[in-house]
Amino acid sequence: LDTESKAFYGELAFEATERLMLTGGLRSERWKTGYIDSNGIRNDRSEDLWGGKLSADYMLTEQQLAYGSVARGYKAGGVNTDPDINEANRTFDTEYNNTYELGLKSSLLDDRLQTRLALFYIRRIDQQVKSSYAVSNGMGGFTFQDYLANAAAGKNQGIELETDWDLTEQLNWTFSGGYLKTEFTDYSYATNDGEFDMTGRAQAHAPEYSFANSLTWALLDGIRLSLENEAKDSFYFSDSHDEKSRAYVLWHARVAYETGRWQAALYGRNLTDVDYEVRGFHFGNDPRDGYTNQRWVQYGDPRLVGIEGKYFF
Repeated sequence: LDTESKAFYGELAFEATERLMLTGGLRSERWKTGYIDSNGIRNDRSEDLWGGKLSADYMLTEQQLAYGSVARGYKAGGVNTDPDINEANRTFDTEYNNTYELGLKSSLLDDRLQTRLALFYIRRIDQQVKSSYAVSNGMGGFTFQDYLANAAAGKNQGIELETDWDLTEQLNWTFSGGYLKTEFTDYSYATNDGEFDMTGRAQAHAPEYSFANSLTWALLDGIRLSLENEAKDSFYFSDSHDEKSRAYVLWHARVAYETGRWQAALYGRNLTDVDYEVRGFHFGNDPRDGYTNQRWVQYGDPRLVGIEGKYFF
């Protein structure tokens, strides 16, 4: 695989008024790739790619900044190298994203509370999608062919909130959360079992809600105790089947002692030992039921407790 990229990019910032800053950026790129392997697979391609952004920052007050932006990004296309992939799925095209965002950044309560609120909408064109299909191995079981394909169009939209709050001199609380809606607006694909239309369905690994909290106490000189939790809504495991994860909440904790350049800590992750699902599949794999298609999942890390030492140079 040989890759060559030649690009020109620049950015210009203009202070329109004492409160308003305008920024524009542009990138133009000539992308060339050449692929060849011992299986006789060969693919040469070249593309002219461009992206950029326009943004405006406006100081509402000394403590609040409002902003808006319009941006275009891209991810170059390529070739699926597995020799068993059929030629119809051999290559995939460049994806383009058109993104629109509005936000508000604030510093409140004598700078003890920092917040960021953002609304966003992303239009995805020729969206790159990780897909797969099952192929019989001739012995009653299956192997899977993974490849990248393109959905004609998709969209992502939502809201995000981040806070960092010094509740007292000894106690800090941080929060980050988001609500996300995703959708394929035009996507169908073919397998040995027929044609499947995913138009209108949510995209894979895109939970509707997700959030994380962290409380940190400065108990004594050099001693800090942290308690964290994180949560995710259910999500589709793949864009090639309809199996979904289950929603979950995880809890973590850490106590650390730091003096000079040394730090020692005792920590625990997933303290309640939740079985949470990170990947999932739908296929037949059990000869006892005649290889009937069913749900299979892979779990995340179980409870983990450890000690840690650091030295800062």
